[in-house]
Amino acid sequence: ACGQADLVLLAVPYDGHDDLVASLPLAGKVVISCVNPWAFDTRGAHGQVIDGGEGSAAESAQRLQPDAT
Repeated sequence: ACGQADLVLLAVPYDGHDDLVASLPLAGKVVISCVNPWAFDTRGAHGQVIDGGEGSAAESAQRLQPDAT
């Protein structure tokens, strides 16, 4: 489906996000990310710190797919 789309909406769990994004044909596509790096454990739901607190899932997707917008 990604190969045929002009716009791709990422709305997946953060676990495995980078592997999934790297595998998709997103070059030349507009990508909208709704992904939030949440963790679930004995404390309940809480945000994960990624990239030392200096990044987001959307920024990670952009680094992995620099030819997407």
